[in-house]
Amino acid sequence: MEQLTRRNSIALLLVTLATLVAVYFGWRLFWFLTDDAFIAFRYISNSQLGYGYVWNAPPFRAVEGYTSFLWVVLLDVIWRISGVAPPDAANYISLIFTYLTLLIGGLMVLKMKLRAELGRHRILFLALIFAYVVSNRTFLAWSSSGLETAMFNCFLTLWIYCCLFLPAKSRPWIFSTALVAALLTLTRPDGLLFAVVTGGLIASVVLAQARRSRAVALRSLVSASPLLIILVHFLWRRIVYKAWLPNTYYAKTIAGRIWPESGIRYALSFVIEYSLWLWLIVFVVVIALRVKRMRSVKELSYASLIKAAVCLSLLLHVLYYTIVIGGDHFEYRVYSQLILLLSISFFWMLNRLQLNLKPALLLFSLFMVLSWPIPWIHWSATRNLIGRNRTVVLITPVAKATQRILPRTPNFLLAYLRTFDALQAWLIEHHVCMRHQEHKNYYLYLKETLPSREEGMKLPDAGYPVSTASSVGVVSWVLPKVNIIDVLGLNDYVVARNPDIALPIEMAHERRPPPGYVECFSPNVAVDEGHFVISERAVPLTAMKITVCEQEYAALVTNPIRATQPPPDIRNKIDERFFFVGQLYRDMLDREADPNGLGYWAEHLMSCPTGTQCFNDSRAKIVTVLFDAEEFQESALFIYRLHAAAFGSAPRFDDFVRDRQLLKALHVDDWRDPADVIPAQRSFIESWVRREPFRVAYPDAMNPEEFVDRLYDHAHLTPFISERKRQVEAMRAGKSRAEVLREVVETDEFKRRENKRALVIMQFLLQLRRDVDYGDPTYKVWLDKLDRNEPVDPAHVICLILTSEEYQRRFGSLIPHGNAECH
Repeated sequence: MEQLTRRNSIALLLVTLATLVAVYFGWRLFWFLTDDAFIAFRYISNSQLGYGYVWNAPPFRAVEGYTSFLWVVLLDVIWRISGVAPPDAANYISLIFTYLTLLIGGLMVLKMKLRAELGRHRILFLALIFAYVVSNRTFLAWSSSGLETAMFNCFLTLWIYCCLFLPAKSRPWIFSTALVAALLTLTRPDGLLFAVVTGGLIASVVLAQARRSRAVALRSLVSASPLLIILVHFLWRRIVYKAWLPNTYYAKTIAGRIWPESGIRYALSFVIEYSLWLWLIVFVVVIALRVKRMRSVKELSYASLIKAAVCLSLLLHVLYYTIVIGGDHFEYRVYSQLILLLSISFFWMLNRLQLNLKPALLLFSLFMVLSWPIPWIHWSATRNLIGRNRTVVLITPVAKATQRILPRTPNFLLAYLRTFDALQAWLIEHHVCMRHQEHKNYYLYLKETLPSREEGMKLPDAGYPVSTASSVGVVSWVLPKVNIIDVLGLNDYVVARNPDIALPIEMAHERRPPPGYVECFSPNVAVDEGHFVISERAVPLTAMKITVCEQEYAALVTNPIRATQPPPDIRNKIDERFFFVGQLYRDMLDREADPNGLGYWAEHLMSCPTGTQCFNDSRAKIVTVLFDAEEFQESALFIYRLHAAAFGSAPRFDDFVRDRQLLKALHVDDWRDPADVIPAQRSFIESWVRREPFRVAYPDAMNPEEFVDRLYDHAHLTPFISERKRQVEAMRAGKSRAEVLREVVETDEFKRRENKRALVIMQFLLQLRRDVDYGDPTYKVWLDKLDRNEPVDPAHVICLILTSEEYQRRFGSLIPHGNAECH
């Protein structure tokens, strides 16, 4: 590197300060914790409680479900020394690692060999590289999260720096690369790839030295001793967990299966989002010129071989996640380490092309600017979405958002964006590339709905309390003394090895407990209205029973002859949790359950044995949550309100089914987006008011006063004198019947009243699939209360429906439940 002048030193200082400030504000902007981060926090908690790095305390089997040993140890040490718990410390530590990553990247640029013309403007290009990185939302998002990502990215960048910028073959080079490779492996298991490459490079040096001097070779071999840390850790894992690989490997890996159809979409989505095709074009040109000038492979120096090894290891790392794993559950997490490397390598390639200053600046600026539109349009469209209902399975079409901002966007650009949207939709539906905003809101949702860790610490641990979960992070943190059965297997030996895989394929969401496994532990801990409730077991759970359950089911999942019968307490298939949830989606939302919803709600039922109040209360809760979902409110409930407003009564079952299908045929992409929903509903009403039943009730010969009065009377909106007068005047000015009807349907008082009635009345349409029988003596008391505007207990009414003989006979001849179970 050329000597820094005073002017360049000041410029470098300003660039550094500006980058530090920008990263901090970007870190604050994208700050989030993932539910998965709390898995590691749970292991740290158990270490603090004296059990070691285990998921559940003994006598439960020890499993390694955190896959980030060094991250766990670091946060554990910080907690012990400073008293700062992992959720409070993790993101600050990630920010420090992010700064260190940029520092290492800056050193790479400062030490890079450049042609004189670009060398004179090295600081300018460093500023551009930092600008590219700190304006990249993937880089900023993974500067927090609570996961080990920032730490892994830092060590990987440091490993590349040690390989490429320290004197090759020297003992400092050997020691540094070996040490950092060991740190990489301890941080995340995929760091083992870089340790293997490091071992190969060092072995080639030691073997060459041994031919000249054994003493020199021996000293070099001693310098590589940090690699022994990896062997020690492997042995420790085998002793503690009785396994060579983390439990998560078995939970996420399906024997004999690779998933390129997912990974290729994941990679293409990443390339399109950040316009990395420009990087690829320049890369191909540089490689072509390099090959053309190279006469033979023998010309390569050892330094060139190191560069090739580094590039190959990075490529293999990307290919492993892309072709074998199929991407990652999180938004570009396993590609996030590439952001800084891509920007530095792009500058290096511009130098190799021997471009002058202006073309180099133009190309790098273009590379940076093209990386902005898609991620930041997506961010602007989602940043104000809050709440679990609005962000679950968050698919946000960028093409549609772009059209709103720039209505005159050329069609070829919209086609480009729609390609990206199609890739994203497929991925997210398969639990791949779930966006930052969804994970952020999910953590906030859990934080708001679950009790505090302080309350969880007060629960007694006597009798081995057990709960179940699929999203196990936050709940396991706030329940430190409760044993959690992870039904997705990340932290459960049996579930992780169960060969019966749930379909369709999803990222890390395919494992299911063997039939009867969860019930073997008699789960007895649930959350009720923000408080933990421990139910008394009829038969106590003992240490011996826990050991027997784990051993017997561990043998079962490794035995090719397996029992597949459902648990003995399932006598009607509607009591099987996955079937019940799937059927509920079909009845209420008129579609198959998305994998996320199916798994989440099925897990919600696991802690409640059938035939108990808890079981029926949990089923009723799922009904009410789906009832409140915008997809239901804007489709099924909208149709109900149309009939209630126009005719003063609930729709007949056949009419309801037909209207719901017609509205669905209008292809609303996102029921949470008014820009999608309102045009579809308007189009539906315009055709609906032209039907014979409506024209009979409201003859065409009616004048505006007659039409408005009859409509408001049927909707029981009285007196509403000023509203009626306003609507009459509007119709005389040209307002259509459909527009008036829609406003009545959306009137706040009408919606409040009918929503309460609908929660009860629509159970007949949805669960019993028949017309509402107002004379049914079982339910008439509740319907009469509604007519008198008296309060009702909707959960009780739903329970009466779900435990009715009529409902149960839809799914089987056995009737295991009765209304007496509804308290």
